[in-house]
This record gives sequence, structure tokens and C-alpha cells, in this order.
Amino acid sequence: MKKILLGMAILILLGAGCATESEPIETSGKSVDVRNLINAAEEQQVPTPTSSESLKLNCDIKGNISSSGEKIYHLPGCASYSRTVINESAGERWFCSESEAKNAGWRKAENCP
Repeated sequence: MKKILLGMAILILLGAGCATESEPIETSGKSVDVRNLINAAEEQQVPTPTSSESLKLNCDIKGNISSSGEKIYHLPGCASYSRTVINESAGERWFCSESEAKNAGWRKAENCP
């Protein structure tokens, strides 16, 4: 269990922009070297969460590619959210924030509030 939590912590810190591989971070008054965490994870063969596991990390924005190839993101509460299915092998993906989706070149679904 520790291995999975360590892998998820690394992914969260790096993905959220809270840390880089080259700069230490401060936590509870202690400096933590992210590179050391990554090395430890690799040595222990820590599984890295897949994109589909990102939903468990509150990354619940669906990045869908339309039949015409348009990249559209759907927020929870959008009319089409519940019926939108993400096919990662087709290039569709999950996002953790609207800004992440926009920066990746996706637009908001027209039926979203």
C-alpha cells in the first residue's frame, strides 16, 4: 500500500505543478527532494496511476474528441457529461481543471453552464 501511495503522491505533486524533479518542496517544516522520491519509487517499482485512475484523484473533467475531430471538454453538471465516455486509446483523456483542458487546446462543451 505504501508503494501505491508514494506513486500517487509523486504524480499529484508533479501534475499539480507543486513540485518539479529538480526543486525540493517544503512539507511540515521539512524539505523533501522530489527526485529522491522518484528514485525510491522506481527502485521499489511503484506503480504509477494510469489516466483512468486519475478520476480517483478528482480529475473528473472529460476530454472527448468529436466525430469531426474537435476536442471538447465536459464538466460534471454539463448536460452531456453522464453520457460522454472517454476512450483513452483514441486520444481522449481526463483533466483535473478547466485551465488544464484549455491549455491543452480543448474547448468547453456548449451545453455546459
